[in-house]
Amino acid sequence: GLGLAIVKRLVDLFDGEISLESQEKKGTTFTVEIDFETYNQQDKSNETKTIDDLSLKKYNVLVVEDNKINQIVTKRIIENQGHNCVLVSDGTEAIEIVKKETFDVILMDINMPGLNGYETSIEIRKLKIATPIIALTAFDKSEIKEKALISGINDVIIKPFEPENLFQTIALYQKK
Repeated sequence: GLGLAIVKRLVDLFDGEISLESQEKKGTTFTVEIDFETYNQQDKSNETKTIDDLSLKKYNVLVVEDNKINQIVTKRIIENQGHNCVLVSDGTEAIEIVKKETFDVILMDINMPGLNGYETSIEIRKLKIATPIIALTAFDKSEIKEKALISGINDVIIKPFEPENLFQTIALYQKK
């Protein structure tokens, strides 16, 4: 069910193809074809920093997420790199805490009950808070990028995400 839908979206992101072959009473075979360029490890000297390089500065991160499992996973990723993580479950809590506490970055879920991530980001920006907001969402980036920018969200990372990608994105906005 859902697993195949996720695989299809990933395959589409890489301009790949997915096909299936099915035989009654024997089963179904799914085939995924994706073209990747080769990568030379020796050329890595000029690339983006690794998580270890990025963890020199300790970030104070606000995570706005209503799903308890996503909260636990995201908090563990952040704290395993030595950063501070504050969790809130909805947009109203996020607005209240940013009035009292300063954060280096806000990780914002888009799909929440009550105030969604767009509405919450708009309200935070009305408070003249310039903290970078990075949406963490299961939505396709191309579907929400424009609405996210209009709402004051700086960037979008698709769930599930790689920790290195998360910290590289956070570091990018700390330099601005």
